[in-house]
Amino acid sequence: MGFFSFLFRRPIFIGDAVFGRLRQEDADKQTGKAWFITEDLVFPPTGYAISCDIDATADGPSSAQQAFYQHIEQNYNKLTASLIPIIEDGFRNWEFPHRIQDFATEFQLLGLSIPEIDPQCTSPVEWYWSFDTVHDANHMLTIYMSGDTPLPGVQFDG
Repeated sequence: MGFFSFLFRRPIFIGDAVFGRLRQEDADKQTGKAWFITEDLVFPPTGYAISCDIDATADGPSSAQQAFYQHIEQNYNKLTASLIPIIEDGFRNWEFPHRIQDFATEFQLLGLSIPEIDPQCTSPVEWYWSFDTVHDANHMLTIYMSGDTPLPGVQFDG
């Protein structure tokens, strides 16, 4: 144990059957809640590695969270198709009128968030995902979702 080890704690890693290697970024010992980030998670519909932020218990993601992620994987094309009008509207509001011709070539998924999911709750899961775009190398787009429905507005971060 080094002299400064009390200042810099070692990262905690866990393995998950769906998400692979997860790094615990933060944990609240009082509530048992934790925040994890994926390490090199390849998203099958795109073939690219993405970042996935997961709010869970200290034990890791629940089966409901794993199922939710798999739902996004399986319905990726349908879900991204529903984003097109929202993104085009955001471009117009940003004084950048552009029609999306081919979502897969114009946008690359960077990451998504998976909140805690109560399996007993029937309301839609509130989550978000972020994309890079070939239309503006200086900004990424974040779209907030309620279940499979995109919420109005696009957040441009740069």
